[in-house]
Amino acid sequence: MLEIISGYPIRDQNRSQKDLVTYFEELSRRKGFTVETVLDPKAQWDLHEANLLYQISVKCRELYKDERPSMETIIKMIDSETS
Repeated sequence: MLEIISGYPIRDQNRSQKDLVTYFEELSRRKGFTVETVLDPKAQWDLHEANLLYQISVKCRELYKDERPSMETIIKMIDSETS
């Protein structure tokens, strides 16, 4: 999902943090971080939907599998927010 909302590649040798997940974790700890600052400029994102996808991606990065949402839960989260 991070790749989708940002348009950034999963791995980039030119980034301080080579993989996208670590890069976003680093960015999100910075003061003033918002999803809006990393949205793909070529996409015409609805800010509410982009924030929703970002929040889902945060939940999907939980260390323990039982703490991550299932695909069924993710679909319900998206459906409930976009309908």
